[in-house]
Amino acid sequence: MRTIQQRTEKHQLSAETIDRLSEACSQALSEAGVDRRDIIRLRISLEEILAIWLLHLGEGKNCSFYSGVRFGKPFLEVRVEGPELNPENLEEAGNSEFIYEKLMAQAGIALTYIYKNGENRLSIHPPKKKRVSQGAQILLAIVLGAVLGGISLLLPREIRDILTAFAEPLFQAFLGVLKAISSPLILLAVCCGILSLGDLSAVGKIGKKVLLHMLGVSFVVAAVSLLALGCFFSLQNGGGAEMAGGFQEIYQMFLDILPGDLVTPFLEANAMQIIFMGAVLGIALLVLGERVSMVKQAVEQLNETVKYIMELIGRLIPLFIFLSLYTMISSNTAGEMNGILKGLVLAAGACLAAVLIFTMISAAKLKVSWLRFLRVLLPCFLIGLTTASSAAVLPMNLDVCEKKLGIPAKITNFAVPLGQVLFMPSCTIEYLALALCMAEKYQISITPVWLVTALIAATLLSIASPPVPGGALTCFTVLFSQLGIPAEAVAAAAAVDSVLDFIGTAVSITCLQAELVLITDRLGMTDRDCLEHALGNTGRKQER
Repeated sequence: MRTIQQRTEKHQLSAETIDRLSEACSQALSEAGVDRRDIIRLRISLEEILAIWLLHLGEGKNCSFYSGVRFGKPFLEVRVEGPELNPENLEEAGNSEFIYEKLMAQAGIALTYIYKNGENRLSIHPPKKKRVSQGAQILLAIVLGAVLGGISLLLPREIRDILTAFAEPLFQAFLGVLKAISSPLILLAVCCGILSLGDLSAVGKIGKKVLLHMLGVSFVVAAVSLLALGCFFSLQNGGGAEMAGGFQEIYQMFLDILPGDLVTPFLEANAMQIIFMGAVLGIALLVLGERVSMVKQAVEQLNETVKYIMELIGRLIPLFIFLSLYTMISSNTAGEMNGILKGLVLAAGACLAAVLIFTMISAAKLKVSWLRFLRVLLPCFLIGLTTASSAAVLPMNLDVCEKKLGIPAKITNFAVPLGQVLFMPSCTIEYLALALCMAEKYQISITPVWLVTALIAATLLSIASPPVPGGALTCFTVLFSQLGIPAEAVAAAAAVDSVLDFIGTAVSITCLQAELVLITDRLGMTDRDCLEHALGNTGRKQER
């Protein structure tokens, strides 16, 4: 197994040192088997941070580089002596570093800053090189679970009971651990996501418009998807009195977003109360700023700790899926598999319909050829479809938005990384489709109150989804608990998610591109010449 060599380098901070340290970082990451595109992004980020330290601390400060393996996990660390200088809080640093941190987490890489013993420390934790990717492991788990579950039906009843008695408790134990970690993980993900803005005033007028537009479109996508998906299920409308009571319940549901205490939301896995608490905590820490710097640092460190625990649990996801499929097939083949298949087909179909609608609307408003517009967006779509990684798409996405869609760099540098984290319409669609399928399978009444709850919870969870392996699994755990769906349904949703992740990544990236070009055009900031050239000189140029 490839790993990082143990090394220590000590230098004096200077422009030459920055090149030396970034080269050492690249070499260590290459030794760990990190993807070349991730190495380039991390090297650029490291050089920017070191340049900020050089600017504010001055030349000659003691700096050092460490790499190796700690507690069985590879690490890199850069230290610079001097007063505390978190680059993420400086105007020169912008807002990109925390966003890159979340995208790197999706690739299994963590980038963190701390101040300790008079030194500014930047740590990078690449994952160990795996012989088999988790996607391949999940696929193998699905096949083995289905095959062995089917074979178990041919075994004598006594042997089947013995196997079930071993598999079912193990499955329930894993489910209990997942439920325990999901609530604090989402709370901290929301809180640190807000803290990642650094300063609300730093986002600026344009940034706020982009952010609010993304959030608004996410709710619209959820509402339209719910109306379309609802046609495939039996909904309970009720009479006039019942409808009046239903609206009263919806009103009460909004009031219930406010938690009565700090413990019950975690005991009940109340998604909306947990997200509300995380948002309040994040905003409070953001407003108080340096007055609560130690609390902010503690929250960020706790977030890293919980994410690391979830990464460890995430390694067992293939086993979790195997046990789930094995137990469900060995006990009730038809009903369980029909629910999974229906959810897969509906979610995939709705996601593909969404990307067609997004691009059609954008092409119509921009007055350009829809097919030519699709051709420009196709490269990023294909990368997302084949890798299921938004981090892998980032360089191409930035390039396409700026050089082909005519979106200014000051918008792409902020909105593209942020959008790939927050704007995920495919996740909203997937959560709603699978929630409806599982509700039907477990004979849960789909009422107006249930639908509104699903709408709000699915949208907020798609925004708050933790960027770690198994993050979607924790969202399913919280969502299903909120909607009264048995916890056993989480495993079926995880199996579907492993397949939909490829389609969903491609769809979300393409929808983001279509939305960003509309936002900049509405602001009058689109480079029309650049856009028309990429589309083959069509559009307004021909109209003139």
